[in-house]
Amino acid sequence: MPAGWTEQGASDAVALTRDWWRTFRSDELSALIDAALRANPDMAIAAERVRQAEAQVRIAGATLFPALDFSAGTARRETRPDGGRWSGVDSSGASLSASYEIDLWGGIAAGVRSAESSLRATRFDQETVRLTLVAGVASGYFQVLSLRGRLAILLENLAIAERVLKVVDARARFGAVSQLDLARQQAAVLTLRASIPPLELQERQTLYALAILTGKPPEGFEAAGSSMNGLDVPRVAPGLPA
Repeated sequence: MPAGWTEQGASDAVALTRDWWRTFRSDELSALIDAALRANPDMAIAAERVRQAEAQVRIAGATLFPALDFSAGTARRETRPDGGRWSGVDSSGASLSASYEIDLWGGIAAGVRSAESSLRATRFDQETVRLTLVAGVASGYFQVLSLRGRLAILLENLAIAERVLKVVDARARFGAVSQLDLARQQAAVLTLRASIPPLELQERQTLYALAILTGKPPEGFEAAGSSMNGLDVPRVAPGLPA
């Protein structure tokens, strides 16, 4: 890897850390990501693959050492001639052998290097799964908060439009405004009401996806956050070598 970044001033930029999501200072977001890292099936699979690769490295490295084989056994043989008595003979034996394969052409050492490279690749795969999972949980959480904020604003607008409709309806009854003005305000109220169910559905779908990412069933899963205003969005300085 190069010793430094090409972009000038990169050292003065905000550095991204491994637990970058904590810079948002959201306890709920940190708890969701910690739960996902513990219980997400994809993370469990990636960790198991790393353990398998580590075992393969140990297996490949074992061929560089002598192999010892020890075996032992015991037996008993009983016979009885016609009209005679039973007679038995006991026997026991043990053997020890050792073997060692000389790596003249470097095949065994190459196998070890191959296993070590596979282990490093598997660890990079695990880190990719981790990064994708963390980004997915953070993105889903932010989307849930955004949708809830939009719903709150939409409900406020609907309440205002309904109050205006009452005023317009009263003025229409006394002939101060035309029926066209009343119909327009009624249409505005109906449009706002029709916009609520799609947002509520999208909020529930995003919340269920967030539950699955954290390894929990959607039933009973809930996020307490209500808007994006409670987040401390970190400032990204110019010159970040991203």
